[in-house]
Amino acid sequence: MQKTNIKQATIIIMISIFASRLLGVLRDTVMASLFGANDATDAYRLAFQIPDLVFYLLSVGSLSAAFIPIFSEYYQKDKKESWDFFASINFLLAIFSFIIIAILWFCSDLLMDYLAPGKSIEIRNNAASMSRILLPAQFAFIIGSVLSGTLYVRSIFHIPAITGIAYNLFIIISAIGGNFLFDAGINSMCWGALFGAYIGAVLIPVLYMLKLEKHPWMNMQLNHPGIKRFALLALPVLLSLSLTNLLGIITQIFVSYYDSGVNTAVDLANKLIQAPMAVIGQASGMAAFPVLANLINEKRMNEFVDQVRRSTLMILLLSILVASLFGILRKEIVVLLFQYGKFTAGDAERIQDLLVFYSLQIVPCSLLPFITRVFYASQNTVLPTILNTITTVLFVFLGYMVVYSGLSYQYMPICSFVCTALLCVALYIIFSKKYLQNIQYAGLGLLFMKLIAFYAYSTLIGVIINKFLGDIVLVQEHFSALIKICIVSSISVLNFMVFLHVFGFSDVNAKLKSLIKRV
Repeated sequence: MQKTNIKQATIIIMISIFASRLLGVLRDTVMASLFGANDATDAYRLAFQIPDLVFYLLSVGSLSAAFIPIFSEYYQKDKKESWDFFASINFLLAIFSFIIIAILWFCSDLLMDYLAPGKSIEIRNNAASMSRILLPAQFAFIIGSVLSGTLYVRSIFHIPAITGIAYNLFIIISAIGGNFLFDAGINSMCWGALFGAYIGAVLIPVLYMLKLEKHPWMNMQLNHPGIKRFALLALPVLLSLSLTNLLGIITQIFVSYYDSGVNTAVDLANKLIQAPMAVIGQASGMAAFPVLANLINEKRMNEFVDQVRRSTLMILLLSILVASLFGILRKEIVVLLFQYGKFTAGDAERIQDLLVFYSLQIVPCSLLPFITRVFYASQNTVLPTILNTITTVLFVFLGYMVVYSGLSYQYMPICSFVCTALLCVALYIIFSKKYLQNIQYAGLGLLFMKLIAFYAYSTLIGVIINKFLGDIVLVQEHFSALIKICIVSSISVLNFMVFLHVFGFSDVNAKLKSLIKRV
């Protein structure tokens, strides 16, 4: 196997994920400009509830997490055995996912009554109709997760990352072409998502894999010993109530009780923070996972612990910086990205208010993909499953209290922040007790205080600069927003480097400089 360290893999994935997320933001900009924020866009967002439910039921990301350690182990020992295991899993998932998707396709109208209870029958029916277009795309994502897993094990990271790029690109092209050429409305975006899923998640990986080596693609060898091991790892996750999988679905259910356009506003605000969370957290987790799995398989535990410690600190510092910037520049970000065409200033203000709270969620949600994969790498899915279930139940309870107490929908991101933060803390404490013989609680407390000081320092500097620029930048609104974002972000990054040096994070500072040079 090629030796690719976490830093190199992270760079590759961060760049590709950044490109994908950039297209994702452009996709949302196109949607907002063409269709605004209303009942039609609410229906479009709610249409993803049922496909997201498939994603949750089969825990696509977790299937990959269960597949990679086993495939990696076989691949190092016996390549033929590894591909037999791959072919068996592929066949099993293809049959299982086809059955579930078919059932949900026929039950879309009934399910939408429960997934969008606060909306009118017309909106629910419209959402169910679009769900039927989107549902077959989940088959591509499920099979694609296993295809990507084989590439990750062979240290090939750029091909799986194309999935998101192709997916978003086809949605954008379909939205513009379908609206102007065929007057297809927002349904055109659903067709773009369907074609983009199959091209990005299946066609491109398959074509690339055909060039590498010959191997079976599907077989009915369901007695393969790897199947049982896969089931033992995957089933706890499949049967759990995963906070990360259900967060968006549950939130959309609760906010369906509010005014027209609220589902759209919540979705757009959430997607804005998904971009940096993916670049920081998802990239680190995806890149680290096969490397950490190999370190454990080779019994190099000191290196394993050191990689986890360094990556955790890096993720925390970067995510705090980004969270601070999103809170400060929320108005400029929303104006620059969404306030065009049919998307009004009132629609933009809704998202700005939500970003005050959603920005806080960037920190725990950036760390969660990484710290969860630390457990998956050691083939331990039970503890994350139990904690995920507990925090998800807590989130449902808090969301219920928000809606039925008559509180604003703006409290929903606060609920999700509390639950994800608790989940991250619990996972890291368990990791520390297992792999660190002597936990230095005083040192952890000092680190926590430094992180709080860093957030306060970054926010204060950013607010002062933004306030100063607000009085002197007198240009067209979108251009003004762009200038302020660039200036405030640049100065904040420089202050970030100074803070790392002054407060004893010189090793992180050096690694960041090295990362920037490599990029």
